[in-house]
Amino acid sequence: MKKKILLFLFPLIFSLYSCSDSPTSVGENLIPNDDKISFNEFDSYKEDIPQQSYSYVEKIKLGSSDRIILGKTFYGESYILLLFKPSLIDTLLTRYKNKELKIYDTWISMKPNYFLGDKSLPFNFTVHQISNKWGIAGFDRDSLKNLQIDANDISTNKVITDTLITFKLPISVVDTWLKSSYDSTTSKNYGIILKPTSNTQRMIGFKAVYSSNEISTSVILNYAIERTPTPVYKDTLNVSPYLDNHVVTGVAQKSFNHFYLQSSYAQRAILSFDLTKLPTNIIVNKATLELTSDPKISLDGIPSSDSIDVQILADSITKKLTSDSLYNITLSKPANSNIYSGDLTWMVQKWLKGEKNQGLKLSLTDEYSASSLIAFYNSKETDKTLRPRLKIIYAKK
Repeated sequence: MKKKILLFLFPLIFSLYSCSDSPTSVGENLIPNDDKISFNEFDSYKEDIPQQSYSYVEKIKLGSSDRIILGKTFYGESYILLLFKPSLIDTLLTRYKNKELKIYDTWISMKPNYFLGDKSLPFNFTVHQISNKWGIAGFDRDSLKNLQIDANDISTNKVITDTLITFKLPISVVDTWLKSSYDSTTSKNYGIILKPTSNTQRMIGFKAVYSSNEISTSVILNYAIERTPTPVYKDTLNVSPYLDNHVVTGVAQKSFNHFYLQSSYAQRAILSFDLTKLPTNIIVNKATLELTSDPKISLDGIPSSDSIDVQILADSITKKLTSDSLYNITLSKPANSNIYSGDLTWMVQKWLKGEKNQGLKLSLTDEYSASSLIAFYNSKETDKTLRPRLKIIYAKK
């Protein structure tokens, strides 16, 4: 009986001391007003604060890219440079030197892994020998001016599909490359350049030789050899490029109410907001940046350029970055959206703690491995809902 009474009293006691589902103001007056925390939202659209955004072009070296791109669009052209160094094992090389072994067929195969533009549009290219040395470390689009290129197209039997591109090279060219592996005084090998034809209207990309820190490529030189005078021995050898690179030339895109981000050509942007209207002595809980793209004048590739790198500037004139800009922010967008967004909390907090606000540098995350052109509504857009938007949730005493 005593046990039953205790069980009955326990729920009653618990209900008297437990919290209510709906909090009351009991005890609120015990907290001084100066110690209370309030949360507020600062929205650049609602506040209509001054902002600025504009594009600029940077010359970048694409030798470290994990993709090489070939083709042409309305805003630029992309060339591919390749240097192969074919060789033979000692026993075969001896026979080759003694003219007991010869090359009887040569071709290059390329497997695409990137597409820009409608696949039904024209795509073609020519192949030319290079007559001077080049490297990937310091090579940019200005370096093309110093490249000595033979005018003759040495490619034949081109086959271009979405899964494989092949073309033949003269046997004499690859024969010279092979001879240069053991006699560079009389035989020179400076590689080849692939140039889009004037009627080309799209771009195709291929896995580069040093993709993801691995020696792996989708571009292969194939050369078939046979024993002479009686062909009792035949084999086909293949070799990856010793060096590869792509270079993009073009013209920067301009628009009154847009700024542009372009891969490979490295069209970037500067964006800044005037945050002087923000109260002092606040703690930023979250800051979100939103950029709206205009798909009508953009040209995106497959895979898509669906993210943007954001870095904080130390000087907006020289484009110098702050020392902590290695920790960049990424804006991303869902597959069926045209709004890129990301969290800029730590950057905004730095400005509010006293670091000079020089704005942000924007670039496409795939700047080195794609060739897309993405247009964004800028700070001059008449429809304010489409302008770059910064939303800040903050706490204030």
